[in-house]
Amino acid sequence: GNLSYVENTITSKVLTEGQTLKVRAIGDGNSYKTSEWSNTVTYTSGSVNNPIVLEVPVVNISSLGIASWGAVANASGYIYKINDGIETPTNATSVQLSLNQSIVVKAIGDGVNYSNSGWSVLKSYTQSTQAVEPQYLGIFASLNEPKQSDGLPSGLQGSVVANTLTEGAEYRSFEDMLKELYLDEDNYLGATYPKESNYDVYSSAESKIYIQIWLDNPSQYTILSLKLNGVKHQIGGELFSFFIQQSGVYYNCLYVAVTIPSHSYIEKEYVVSEIEYVEGTYINADGTDTFMNENDTVNVGLLYSQQNPTVTNYIEQSVTVNGCSVSFTFSDADNL
Repeated sequence: GNLSYVENTITSKVLTEGQTLKVRAIGDGNSYKTSEWSNTVTYTSGSVNNPIVLEVPVVNISSLGIASWGAVANASGYIYKINDGIETPTNATSVQLSLNQSIVVKAIGDGVNYSNSGWSVLKSYTQSTQAVEPQYLGIFASLNEPKQSDGLPSGLQGSVVANTLTEGAEYRSFEDMLKELYLDEDNYLGATYPKESNYDVYSSAESKIYIQIWLDNPSQYTILSLKLNGVKHQIGGELFSFFIQQSGVYYNCLYVAVTIPSHSYIEKEYVVSEIEYVEGTYINADGTDTFMNENDTVNVGLLYSQQNPTVTNYIEQSVTVNGCSVSFTFSDADNL
């Protein structure tokens, strides 16, 4: 008869002769509501044990409107109510809901050793519960392995992707190098130098780069695999995945580390296709579903550094204020 609250430090209470007890679980008022009261038990010396109250079922609703709950130990069945309607008994652990229906479930005891549980937390199948298909955003290349802390690629932020050129072990922006070359006072191009490169990054043969594929994945569907240049990569293998939440949007990055083949010059093309995912909590008859049928491509600029051309027999013919003419012998081992 006296209401008292005990924080979750104990899950039992010693009663004296004739005392009665009932219990409820206190929710945080946000994600979880407070449960209904349990059955009432009374302690009388020499009496048989009171029935054990069954655990309250935990209900989840899939994107397809299927309300399901895990089997409760020692339950002989379940009762559910839809939209606070009639109590419907069932031995199943799932019910199909229609849009905007709500459900509560309780586990049924045998009445001797186990008594009924309380009602589960009310769950509803609404428009927001329904899944939204992932959307393909773009493919990018990077010299460094992408991380959540990096945020979105600049190409998805409305700005020009940062370009880099290598000179020895030093990386500098493509634009800075062009300024150094073309804004020199002796150069006639002046301020008309090109401002952008056609490549996300520059690399070279036998170097490792990272191909990133970005999705808008609001329902956080599980990605299974994709193909890169026709080769399938799977999660748990060479394909990695992480999410970034920004302004309420769940961006999904998939990436694969690739090594540029030997004797690759000028540029290397990478094509992504056949991204596969699990639709909701169920796998289709063919195991997967493909949501991107169009191929998309990223090109990596390659520096020619494997077998540099050689120049010999260099002879100046004439020199003027605007230029010079020379003769030389040029040899290119790779016939580029």
